[in-house]
Amino acid sequence: HCSKCGKGYSLNITPPKVESICDFDQNPLVRRNDDYPKAIEKRLEQYYDGIDQLLEFYDNKGILYEINGLASPTKFTKQIMKTLNI
Repeated sequence: HCSKCGKGYSLNITPPKVESICDFDQNPLVRRNDDYPKAIEKRLEQYYDGIDQLLEFYDNKGILYEINGLASPTKFTKQIMKTLNI
């Protein structure tokens, strides 16, 4: 993101026209410490370690419900409504 105006960039989707320079005010771009591959890998590892425990916890209580998030919006909504008895 831009060090001055805060404009965000995606290196793969919306890169700046000039590497490491903001398109709008020509100030240097900065990269957050948690925006590097190693940091992302660590966050994903922590997520997957924690999510398994969380899913098991709710499953053991009998209150884990699975909803198909890839369904059409109509089907998705119907699944939620049915699960919540609405």
